[in-house]
Amino acid sequence: MRTATALTFVLATLGHPAPASSQEEPAAEADEVADAATETDALAQRHFETGRAYFDRGRYEQALAEFQRAFELSGRTVLCYNLYLAHERLGNLAEAVDNLERYLADESVDSSTLQERLAALRERLEAEPREAPVEPEPPERVLPGDAVAVADGGGVSAPVVVSFAAAGVGVVAFGVFGGLALAEDSRLASDCGADVGAHCQPDDLSTLQGYALAADIGLGLAVAAGVLGLVLVLAEGEGDDSGVGEVALMPGLGGGSLQVGF
Repeated sequence: MRTATALTFVLATLGHPAPASSQEEPAAEADEVADAATETDALAQRHFETGRAYFDRGRYEQALAEFQRAFELSGRTVLCYNLYLAHERLGNLAEAVDNLERYLADESVDSSTLQERLAALRERLEAEPREAPVEPEPPERVLPGDAVAVADGGGVSAPVVVSFAAAGVGVVAFGVFGGLALAEDSRLASDCGADVGAHCQPDDLSTLQGYALAADIGLGLAVAAGVLGLVLVLAEGEGDDSGVGEVALMPGLGGGSLQVGF
């Protein structure tokens, strides 16, 4: 497999120290440079091996980070192939194309089998839909003398809402219990009342009296809460003669002055 071959090749190249300079240097200094290069390559190799393990398990984001670190440490162009693979798996086509181009730019690389892959990547990149940049709308220009409506943030207050809600509950209670009271009165009239020429006992009237009391309470609540709501509405209206003001920009010596009228 091409991927496995490339990964193995990178691992092998990382195991060799960087070529020595042709210019002669003091032995001690040359040893230090060689040791530093060896340590750097060893660290780069560890990052590469970690990245290869992540790649084999399909954890491409972690593999990409490890490959990138190995490339930063070693600077070996061959690692661009691994960066290309990780980016391609993640769907980063632009980055995949860039790294594959850098890899193929190395004259020592056999590019015969990869040029077709690079061409296919470029076609996929061109086929991707590109979102048109959204240009912000220019702010509306206010000329001197133009009036702008300014809302005062007014509205129905919570006490008004509660009052009218209580009035609604009272109306509903009056309707329900009033209907029950009428039905109970009709039943008593046919059982022990005028319809049969008899008189009902106090115990027989207890249910009717309960319904009538509940209906009266509902009616009283509806009237009281409704009146309270109206009073609150009128009181709030007196405190604000107008809900909208006008802001006008008037020309002044330095450009414009702000004036507000209600």
